[in-house]
Amino acid sequence: MIKYFVLGLFFCGQVSLAQTNSDSSLAVTPDSLKPEKRLDLNTILLHQLSAPALCAIPVGLSAKRKQLKQALVTPGLLMGWGFLTLNNPEYLESNEAVQEEITEHYPGFHTKIDNYTQYAPLAAVYGLNLTGVKGKNNLVNLSIIYALASFINGTISKNLKTLTREQRPDFPSYDAFPSQHTSTAFSNAELMRLEYKNKSAWYGAAGYSFAVATGSMRMLNNRHWLSDVVAGAGVGILSTRLAYVIYPWLREKVKLVHSRKNKMMLVPMCQDGSFGVSLGLCLN
Repeated sequence: MIKYFVLGLFFCGQVSLAQTNSDSSLAVTPDSLKPEKRLDLNTILLHQLSAPALCAIPVGLSAKRKQLKQALVTPGLLMGWGFLTLNNPEYLESNEAVQEEITEHYPGFHTKIDNYTQYAPLAAVYGLNLTGVKGKNNLVNLSIIYALASFINGTISKNLKTLTREQRPDFPSYDAFPSQHTSTAFSNAELMRLEYKNKSAWYGAAGYSFAVATGSMRMLNNRHWLSDVVAGAGVGILSTRLAYVIYPWLREKVKLVHSRKNKMMLVPMCQDGSFGVSLGLCLN
């Protein structure tokens, strides 16, 4: 039985509109829908969504929806499997069996290397850029995408830990699900793959080898169950893929606001344990 299949992504938004311009030329009137002037639904939507007052709504909605579906498949499966284990005795037993095998074959294992391997793919991406091996984005855009992916990853991971309250194998706390070390590692590995996939698949393979190693060490250190690691991998991949989908749209919106001499401010915020973004927008 699936008792928990909730994706906790909480954004706190605040939008202030000092003054909104209206453009009657963008309105769709009954006369404009006469047979000789009838527009198809997509044309009407695109026409209306281009209005300045609606600049926060993405244009090309169908294309974005397709991108989101493609981005969700793999991480959705990984996270779904992780959710199956929550309060499910059958899957909990499999978690315990895996952990018993690990402790039997690697008794007393302890390392802090996983604190660093989670960032190895990210360091590799910046190192390659600095040595002249350019990826998909320049350093500025890359840094913004990374910051956005990290924000999404942290938001999902921290809220899921609060919602699920799963106990760790070594019993010190109730914040096991999902593994944030693993989610960070897989987020950075997916960043490396997307940046260099047009150059060689080996870049992505190298990044994911560090991510898998990080997740493995979290279990070897007896800090996480297998399901925590699998779900963490899904959260990490999802976070980076969402960042790559969101950022081009966000950049276009910023360009639009800047071209109209408007002012927009994005401020990270935290309230009652939930992370979010406060958006202030002033239209002149």
